[in-house]
Amino acid sequence: MVQMNAKIRIAVQKSGRLYEDSVKLLKECGIELRNVKDRLKTESDNFPLEVFFLRDDDIPQYVEDGVADIGIVGENVLFEKNKKTTVVEELGLENAGCPSPCRAASSTTV
Repeated sequence: MVQMNAKIRIAVQKSGRLYEDSVKLLKECGIELRNVKDRLKTESDNFPLEVFFLRDDDIPQYVEDGVADIGIVGENVLFEKNKKTTVVEELGLENAGCPSPCRAASSTTV
């Protein structure tokens, strides 16, 4: 659960097929990001948001542990890691070269 005045934390791939499309998606939503190259984390200038740039295999664990509120990851990675996450939205990024549909996952409460 996100607290008042807290930032939403999104985990995306640091490189690979989903990196550019994830950053583009955030920018299309009007979110301005600073210093996205070669960083572990960046913040938005106009929205209460932090973005973590991680290995795709690590994203489900960050979401499950609550380090990230949302992760953008390939469906195959999500199911292979078998973490306690819920698919929130299919993003339809499979046309961007993904072998399987790319989905956003958010942590579930136990």
